[in-house]
Formats: sequence, C-alpha cells, structure tokens
Amino acid sequence: MSSDLDIAKCFEFAKELTLQAGKRLKCSFGDEKVGYDKTYMHFVTEHDQKIEKILIDGLSREFPDHKIIAEETTGTGEMPELTDAPTWFIDPIDGTLNFLHLFPHFCISVGLTVRK
Repeated sequence: MSSDLDIAKCFEFAKELTLQAGKRLKCSFGDEKVGYDKTYMHFVTEHDQKIEKILIDGLSREFPDHKIIAEETTGTGEMPELTDAPTWFIDPIDGTLNFLHLFPHFCISVGLTVRK
C-alpha cells in the first residue's frame, strides 16, 4: 500500500484542506470560548475542536486507509504505536496561547509519515 502512495496527491489535498480550515480560523480570531483540559494541562478552544474535525473528516474521506493522530481527539499524553500505514499528525491550532491572546502567530500543523 505505502509503495503506491502518491505523496504529491496527499500534499495537495492536505494543503487545500488546511487552507480552507485556515479561512474559518481566521474569521474566528478574537471570538473565543476557552476550556482547560486539566488531565493534559493545556488549553482547548472551541476552534481547536472545529478545525480538527474539518481536517479529520476530510482526510478520512479522501484517504480511508490512513491513520490519524490528532492533538485534541487522540492526544492522550502517550504516543500511539506507529505502523507502516500512512499516518497524519494534526495540531489544529499550533500556538493556542498566541491565538487566545490575539497574538497573530499561530498556525494549523499537518504532517504525514509513511513507514514510521
């Protein structure tokens, strides 16, 4: 499966999906409801969850055999076991504190690993 993986297709799809999610995030800048995850000691915003859902839903539809490790839904503090399957890593708002403090230095991080 991995040897047939079209990395350029993965990149283009993830780029377009991330740009769409980024537009939604940009529109929400400054309009925030914040939660604090005491278990993992980090801030979680409503937008973290919305952006992560957009990315997971889109990637899952386009690449149903890929795995996804996302900060808000699978970030348990322990690293899941990596396999040879293509695996996406997602941080929906990388720089949440900057986002919360209206400091415009944050991003959406998406990465893909293949064969660990």
